[in-house]
Amino acid sequence: MPDLYIIKDWDDNFETEKTRQYKHCQRVTFENNLNKPKVRRLLRHKDGISHFGVWVAICQFHSTMSKPRTGCLTDTGKSPTDGALPLSLVEISDLIHAPLKTVENAFGRLCDEEIGWIVKLPVMRRPARDRQETVGDTEADHSRYLTPADTIPTDTKPHKVVEIFHAICQGLPKVKKITQTRIRHIKARNREYPDLDWRGYFEKVAASDFLMGRSEEKWSAKFDWLINPANFIKVLEGNYENRASNNPMSAFRD
Repeated sequence: MPDLYIIKDWDDNFETEKTRQYKHCQRVTFENNLNKPKVRRLLRHKDGISHFGVWVAICQFHSTMSKPRTGCLTDTGKSPTDGALPLSLVEISDLIHAPLKTVENAFGRLCDEEIGWIVKLPVMRRPARDRQETVGDTEADHSRYLTPADTIPTDTKPHKVVEIFHAICQGLPKVKKITQTRIRHIKARNREYPDLDWRGYFEKVAASDFLMGRSEEKWSAKFDWLINPANFIKVLEGNYENRASNNPMSAFRD
């Protein structure tokens, strides 16, 4: 089983609200700043141009995968736990029409810490007790393969967080644009609370009469207010839960 290669932060760097709706993309947008340290580092190498070409071709290939595109370089663009098979470097070189040696050298640099645009993960076989064995089954059991990346929650990406907010907190103002400030706040909350369950968080919000505008104050929370660090911890700790004897406005004014 080949290693799994993942284009780092694919969704943040190569997808937009619009492209996420496309089943297949016909083009992919790249940042055009050639003066960024990692770009300069990649290009300065004697084979830097060919390595950069491999990077562009890989991203172009992955953008043709059906949505949602995960950055995983597999036969479907999905994770191995969804039945996808990791692509070997031989297969990748064939798919992007590049010499194998060039692809191998390029991946070596793209996976290296000095560039780090691609993550290389070993694919681990799931223990037999965790799966059902079928005698005589000739079909590949893709679900038996797990990677460390599969342990990362799928609902922590900024656009997913917004989708969860819209689905659960119906009645609150909708998010019209996922701005860089909002992305920074969401990522910061993910770092501060490694086990954060955004679905559970927004369910707390939806259950609060005060936050949803159902109380006498008629005030309601907006998305930016909810992801602000000072307010976030108050919601998590239950400051806005419905209490007959408490006026939640006191927590709001802290």
